[in-house]
Amino acid sequence: MRKRICLFFTLVCLCACACGCDAASMGTLSEFSRPYAGEYVCTRLSWGARELPDAEMLVLTLRQDGRFSLTRDGAEQAEGRYRVDAAGEHITFDAEAFGRRGSMTFPLQAGAVLVRFPLHGGLLLAMFERK
Repeated sequence: MRKRICLFFTLVCLCACACGCDAASMGTLSEFSRPYAGEYVCTRLSWGARELPDAEMLVLTLRQDGRFSLTRDGAEQAEGRYRVDAAGEHITFDAEAFGRRGSMTFPLQAGAVLVRFPLHGGLLLAMFERK
């Protein structure tokens, strides 16, 4: 059994060398495994001092391939790409809306995405927690 495991790892290393892969180009383990991928449900939604109803209808999905989607009642509202910094403290969303590309960065705290930004004279606050 031990010989099979050694042979398996040797073959994997040989394949990596043969295809021209190097460890530096692979990135970090966190980037590769994307432990933050999954579904996040909105648990709090407010604008200014006003709590908005039906927050749980918003679902943020972070896929393994680096893409995200935001859905409301199962209908897609936005999609794009995301990336998380090396420390795992911030998440950046890149998306296109109304013919314009945009990028926004938010904190990742204790497995939750905290969205805060000014919107039409008020502060929009949304907390997405892992399902």
